[in-house]
Amino acid sequence: MTAKIKNNAELVIKVEGMKCFYCFTVVADILREFDGIKEIRVGLNKGNAIVRYDKEKVSSEKLLESLKKAGYNAVPKN
Repeated sequence: MTAKIKNNAELVIKVEGMKCFYCFTVVADILREFDGIKEIRVGLNKGNAIVRYDKEKVSSEKLLESLKKAGYNAVPKN
């Protein structure tokens, strides 16, 4: 059980360009496609996404790159 906790990571992403419910849904759907995602919280008002994930299965770089490919300016806040 300790190994699972060690592999958990949290990334707060500032998602510029996310201005409507459709964008909110797209951002969440993009992030959900990766193996190792534990939890996603997207805040439309703050323009950010909080992602809890298994860093052995997916990297923060891959998460950010996937949003950038979709046309969002995504940068880590933490």
